[in-house]
Amino acid sequence: MFRVGLSGEFRDAGGRVRYPGLSFALLEDDPDVEIVDKPDRSFDRPGDLADVDAMLTLWNPVEPGALREGMRTALVARSAVGYEDMAIGRMTGCGIGYANAPGAFARPVAYALLSLMTAVTSRLLERNRLIGAGEEGWRTSRTMAGMDLRGRTLGLLGLGRIHRAFLDLTSGLGMRRIAWNRTDRPTLMAAQRCEQVSLDRLFRESDILSVCLPVADDTRRIVSAERLGLMKRGAIVLNAGRGALIDEAALVAALREERLSGAGLDVLETEPAEPGNPLLAMPNVVLTPHSLCVTGRIFHDAFTEALGAILAVKEGRVPENLVNPEVVRMPSWRAKLEGLSGARAS
Repeated sequence: MFRVGLSGEFRDAGGRVRYPGLSFALLEDDPDVEIVDKPDRSFDRPGDLADVDAMLTLWNPVEPGALREGMRTALVARSAVGYEDMAIGRMTGCGIGYANAPGAFARPVAYALLSLMTAVTSRLLERNRLIGAGEEGWRTSRTMAGMDLRGRTLGLLGLGRIHRAFLDLTSGLGMRRIAWNRTDRPTLMAAQRCEQVSLDRLFRESDILSVCLPVADDTRRIVSAERLGLMKRGAIVLNAGRGALIDEAALVAALREERLSGAGLDVLETEPAEPGNPLLAMPNVVLTPHSLCVTGRIFHDAFTEALGAILAVKEGRVPENLVNPEVVRMPSWRAKLEGLSGARAS
């Protein structure tokens, strides 16, 4: 019997599915699968995962305390993208694969970036606040100049799936497009009609800088005070990646000093937002609570993608969306997959 742990966040106390578009039918209708309901919390205790072959989570992380060598678990899958709170190094050492759902989020997060960009450049929220200010507010709004996107430079910090989808969405806006990526991708850049530039050039030349990278030692606060200081006066910063990519205090300073004209942020360094966060009071900053991409379809697509990884492992196959491919070389991982494949064949 292939046992799948299901994080408690997927269902409420009455057993009803919490998120639109989710269905457990592929698991429930399979006579060789048993669903093991788990609590709605971080998995950080010995035994949390010990009784399952695969574990499916959404927001709840799997931490080192739940992992040990020789345990039964072959895969942890998350129906989301981020993994900085997942103990992936420890998983690899224990012969456990980790998979996420990058494909499901690429287009919706790109739409979110487009929403943030148009809201900030048009000064949408500032105009919205003036609509109730009578005739004076109407007059003021008519003299507020936004940023015309034609001829502007869109700079992308990272060129993963999300930013590639964003390039597709913005292809008809008449913008110059430049990008920096941690690894050189000249062929991909050329195919996207996007110029590959150095990190310093990206900051110096961008009128609109979009940030979307995984958080790692070399990307944490990559948008630093020094690099913000390179940017053009009046430039705009967008972030739908992770809050830790930007030095938030430095961003606040650049906005206060009017070196930047605005920002659109779906993520913050501390989430939920702290009541005293100065970004909350800035009229030229558009903030959303790390959820601007959320639609009914995205939960279905992400769940389906993560579930596909689990079903691959059940059949003894390596998932396509494996985040730690080095685990494939681990004898303990191979033994688990061979065991599952053998059980299926028998």
